[in-house]
Amino acid sequence: MNELERELYGIVEAISRSDTPIIFKGAIITKLVLSENNYTEIERGTKDIDANWVNGKPLPENIADSVTKAMQDSGLDYNAVLYRPYGEHKSTGLHIYRNDSDELITKMDIDVKPLAEYSLYHYGEAEFYGASVDQILADKIAVLSSDRLFRRSKDLVDVFALSRCTKSTTNRIYDILKKSNKHLDDFNAFSNRTEELEHAYNL
Repeated sequence: MNELERELYGIVEAISRSDTPIIFKGAIITKLVLSENNYTEIERGTKDIDANWVNGKPLPENIADSVTKAMQDSGLDYNAVLYRPYGEHKSTGLHIYRNDSDELITKMDIDVKPLAEYSLYHYGEAEFYGASVDQILADKIAVLSSDRLFRRSKDLVDVFALSRCTKSTTNRIYDILKKSNKHLDDFNAFSNRTEELEHAYNL
């Protein structure tokens, strides 16, 4: 765990202490799952925070204000600044700055929609809700089945690592995809465009 990652988990903890209706996902949760299952063959790093706002559709500015208040109420002198409002197929984008120096710490991508499944996670004494392992796998497998794979090739590594240290079933994955209104494509890119995939992964 590097210094930036410890800072990111501090932000996650601060938001979770508030009544902000945010559930975390992405690498910040994947890293915890791998750690909790003592999987050390792959080091999963992260530089930002992904989450879902799961209660209604507030104004994008209100999301930024809620995140700022949560951090500052917890003693973090940080400020969340909106740089991208959510829209169709587009998440809310926030930049998190340190107030005393205007240093950009990280960014947050927040989808404004519910998650089909989530679990309670722990980091030190902090506890917070994040996407369940099955939800993570369903989301990533949906990506791997489509051409989006070339933009998110690291999901290959995540699916491999999670499948080595956790248990899921095909039925569970299909169930969550149905609840999330997602579907699987034909895996054509994964099966037949290996040179392009290798190039995307190495970028």
